[in-house]
Amino acid sequence: MPDLVVAGAGMAGLAAAAEARARGAEVLVLEKGDVAGGAMRWSSGVIWRHAEWEAFRRECPGGDEALQRALFERLDGDLDWLEAQGARVLERTTGNPRTVGRRFDTGSIVAALARDVHAGEPLRELPDAPVVLATGGFAASPELLREHVTAAPLLLRSTPWSTGDGLRLGLEAGGVLSAGLDEIYGRAMPDAPLARERWITDAQLYARHGELRDGEDAFVATTWSEIDAVQFPLDRHTEGRRIGRRSNAP
Repeated sequence: MPDLVVAGAGMAGLAAAAEARARGAEVLVLEKGDVAGGAMRWSSGVIWRHAEWEAFRRECPGGDEALQRALFERLDGDLDWLEAQGARVLERTTGNPRTVGRRFDTGSIVAALARDVHAGEPLRELPDAPVVLATGGFAASPELLREHVTAAPLLLRSTPWSTGDGLRLGLEAGGVLSAGLDEIYGRAMPDAPLARERWITDAQLYARHGELRDGEDAFVATTWSEIDAVQFPLDRHTEGRRIGRRSNAP
């Protein structure tokens, strides 16, 4: 039995496994999908934090302040660590004056961190060993989306194997749900099949140039990320919820 089992070989799982190995642990990494990297592999590669702490809290007032502070204070050093592992930096700025971070070649992150990943092997039951659940949420589960987010039909802009396995295992082990499950990170996209390679190029960011309308209801985006604008149309399809004006950044 290994010292640690990591479920999920996306960014979180790969980083957790690498740190555990550096501390001398024997690690087993299980990945449900056919390749390591998770959604990060097809992302823009930008890893960032807010440039100002006050702006972070203002945009994300419902987040855990201690966790937010840890992210804000530690990320720069963590990016240095990621570079030291062999991940290749493409740009040392984010292109957004409100944020600080670096753009990485995502393939190089996978190459640097993915060691002995057992692809195609999901964690079905919790083993008799410490476990890190890094399974990528439930974007590919229509049932969980209907339960927690919206009844609206959504295009999938994530890996097809993100079906809530970690949530199920955590609840079975006695965990409880946190706040914020009705908030998502999403993008307005064309109503067409989405290839992994086009998740970034096909994203449509235009809410800052106007307002969204649904009959008499109007909404103006207040966050630079436009995540609140994505929530607005979801709200129209979800009876009894009014979630459009909440920020959904980390």
